[in-house]
Amino acid sequence: LDETRAQVVSARANGAHHAPAYDRSKAAGEREVRQGMTRGLDAVIVNPSTTIQEVAQAMSDADADTVVVVEDNVALGVITEGDIVEKVVAEGMSAGMQAMQLVDRPAVVLDGGERLFDAVQAMMQHRIRRVVVIGKASDEGEPSLGILSAEDVSHYRGLDPVATIELIERARSISALA
Repeated sequence: LDETRAQVVSARANGAHHAPAYDRSKAAGEREVRQGMTRGLDAVIVNPSTTIQEVAQAMSDADADTVVVVEDNVALGVITEGDIVEKVVAEGMSAGMQAMQLVDRPAVVLDGGERLFDAVQAMMQHRIRRVVVIGKASDEGEPSLGILSAEDVSHYRGLDPVATIELIERARSISALA
């Protein structure tokens, strides 16, 4: 718990607020991370001391499968439904344990304006299925957060079978499928 938090704080102190930057300019028509997100910048946010029971309730209330653990406007990590099932329920751990105890690696954070390609590359490099996406700061100075998942990317790129069928059904001509 403290080791993971220390890694995040140390990395953030050394300027690692985002996944590794890619020194490529954006070509016209390239999609941005925020365009691939299905839920937008409305991530469920919990603090490190939130209990797992409260995390699960927040997920249920928001119909979300992921929460972002945030402290002092810094995304420390993410917790998924799978984490709760595999690490708490299956192992008989207490639902009263703190959220930060389930965070096993620092969050990979990308700006919403970065290229979708770079998000996929970051997911592959870090062997993760979700990245935290940061948007513009609110009037109170707090940035808005969202989640981009590998599933979002599949839907966006049309790799999802249901999305592919919907695309075919909506097409008015063969050329529209090209």
